[in-house]
Amino acid sequence: MTQFDYSKRAIVFLDILGFREIVYKSLSDDKEKNNLFQVLRYIEEQRKEQDNYEFIYVDGEERYRINLDISERRVTTFSDSIVISYPDDDDGRMSLLWEVVLIQCYLGKKGYLTRGGITHGDLYHKDNIVVGPAMIEAYELESKVANYPRVILSVDYFEKVKNVQDVQLFNLLKQDRDGFHFTNFACLYNEKEMKDLKSYATKEINSTKNKAGIYAKLSWLVDYLNDISNNMGL
Repeated sequence: MTQFDYSKRAIVFLDILGFREIVYKSLSDDKEKNNLFQVLRYIEEQRKEQDNYEFIYVDGEERYRINLDISERRVTTFSDSIVISYPDDDDGRMSLLWEVVLIQCYLGKKGYLTRGGITHGDLYHKDNIVVGPAMIEAYELESKVANYPRVILSVDYFEKVKNVQDVQLFNLLKQDRDGFHFTNFACLYNEKEMKDLKSYATKEINSTKNKAGIYAKLSWLVDYLNDISNNMGL
C-alpha cells in the first residue's frame, strides 16, 4: 500500500453558486448551454500543468505586468467545485490569491457567482486526491461561514498576506462587516464590466424576492458592487 505525507500548502475550496439551476436551464436555453460549456472548458484549463502565468493588470493609465509561478500548483475539479493549492510560502500564498481573483473575475463576467474559503496548513494534494486538515477548514469556511458570493480568508492566512505589496497596491482584499476578509475580484473590472455585472445582479435580485436565501446573496453582491463602483467614481 502506497503511503502519503502531508506538506504545508495554501488551499482554496471554490463552489459555483446555483450550479444545479444552471444545468437544468441549459437543457432548453442554448445561450446558457454555450455559457456553461465555456465555463467548464475554462475550469478544465486550470488543471493543465504550467510553469508560469502572466497577465497585465490595468489601473487607469497604469499598467502592471503580473507574473505568477504556478509550477507547484495543484488543481482538482469535481462537479461545481474547484480545489487549488500551492506551497505554503509567500509566493505560493500570493499566487493563490491572484488566481482566485482571476477565476472569480472570469466567472462573474459569465454571470456565475462563486463562494469559497482560503486557508493553509497540512495537506496532501496530488492528482484527484485532496485530504488533510487544511482541506477540511477550507471546505468549512466555504460551506458554513462565507454565506454570500465571496471567497473568505482564514484569520491566520490574512495575517500572512496583509502586508504584501500586491495586496495593498492592487486592493486585492476587503474586510466585510463580520470581520472576515475576502478577495476583491471586482478590482479587475473595467467600467463596462462593472456595469454589466451590476445590471445582471439587479435584474436577478428583482426576480428572487420570494427566495430568501438567494435574495440575501444577491443583495450582498449588489452592496459590494455599489461600494466598489463608488470607490472607482462610477
